[in-house]
Amino acid sequence: MVMLRQRTKAEFIMHSYYHIAGRRGPRAGTGNCRSVSTGCAGGRSLFICYNSGMERNPQFREEYLEQWPKRYYELSAAERLCALQEVLKRDPDSSEDQRRLTLYHMRYEQPGKDGFLHAWMMLKSAEVSAPGFFLKKKYERDVRKEFSRLGITGDAPDALLMDEWRNFADTMIRMYLSSPSYRSAVFGMGAVNDRNTALRLASEIEAVTKTVPELASLGELVTPFRNIVLERFAALVPDGEAILAEVQSR
Repeated sequence: MVMLRQRTKAEFIMHSYYHIAGRRGPRAGTGNCRSVSTGCAGGRSLFICYNSGMERNPQFREEYLEQWPKRYYELSAAERLCALQEVLKRDPDSSEDQRRLTLYHMRYEQPGKDGFLHAWMMLKSAEVSAPGFFLKKKYERDVRKEFSRLGITGDAPDALLMDEWRNFADTMIRMYLSSPSYRSAVFGMGAVNDRNTALRLASEIEAVTKTVPELASLGELVTPFRNIVLERFAALVPDGEAILAEVQSR
C-alpha cells in the first residue's frame, strides 16, 4: 500500500510537470542540433522562457562565438550545442569546452527534455512521499539517483557545473512564476497573486534542497546546489530574500 501511494503521487507530480511545461519541449541535445520551435502564446510549452525563438534546424552562426564563452547562456539550448561543436572542431583540445559539452549532454540526455527539470519534479514528489522505516534505504537510493542527474555526486562541483546550475535555476524560476497553471488557485480556477506564487515556489525550493536531502540522509551534499538556487531566487524575485526568510522561519 505504501508503494502504491508513492507511485500514485509521483505520477500525479509528473502529470503536473507535463501540464506546466507543455507536452512538447525544445528539441535540444541531439547530435544534429535539431529543435522544435516553441512560442510564448496560448497553451504552448512554458519552456519558451528558456528557448524562445529556437529554429527547427539551427545552423551555426559566427555570432554564437562572439565573446566566447561569456555569452554562452544567452544562446538557446540548441544553439549552445551547435556552438560547442564548432568550437571543438576548431580547438579539440579545449578542456573547458569538452567539459561544457559533457555537462550539456548530462542535462539533455534525451532529445527535447531538460533532464535537470525532470529531476527537480521527481524530487518534489519525493518530499510528499517520505518513507517508513522499512523503505528508507530505497527512498535514499531513489533520491540520490535524482540528485546525481543534477550532477550532485559527492564530489566538489567545478565552476562550469555551478554555471549550469545557475542557468537551470533561472530557467526553472522564470518558468514557474510565469505559468498561468502554476499560479492557479485550484484546478485552474482563479489565480494567486505574485507574492503568494513566489512563496509557493520558495517552499518547494526549501523542500527539494533541504527537506528531501535530510530525509534521505544526504547531509551537506546538496548545499552547493541549494545555495545557487537560493541566490538566483533572491536575485530574480522581488523581495526574494524576505520571501525566503519567511519560508525558512516556518
